[in-house]
Amino acid sequence: TMPNPGILERFGIALNQTGHANLTTSPNHFAAIIPGDSTAEVVLTSGIYNFLNYYNFAIVARLLLTWFPNPPQALVGPLAAICDPYLNIFRGIIPPLGQLDLSPIISLGLLNFITGATAALP
Repeated sequence: TMPNPGILERFGIALNQTGHANLTTSPNHFAAIIPGDSTAEVVLTSGIYNFLNYYNFAIVARLLLTWFPNPPQALVGPLAAICDPYLNIFRGIIPPLGQLDLSPIISLGLLNFITGATAALP
């Protein structure tokens, strides 16, 4: 006995006139695999993206304040508390070359890469 053609069509199989099964091409075959743009996904990814942008700005502000001899401690204190744990990861990997610290370049590059990857999410 042949199965019901309606059931076969649901799975992308069509019977030809001789009764042989042929695969059909339907855009709905992979619909269960591709995630949708739900509101929760948009809120989560845009929240992460915004946080990473603000964190990037905070790191740049922290680095710019190190160029001044006596920066205001009201700005440096909170920025150091927020940014230095992330920057210290790279300071442990890349030692300073004399007075030149290259670790912020690597840390900002990685942070920008992650921010760009987050922007590509739905």
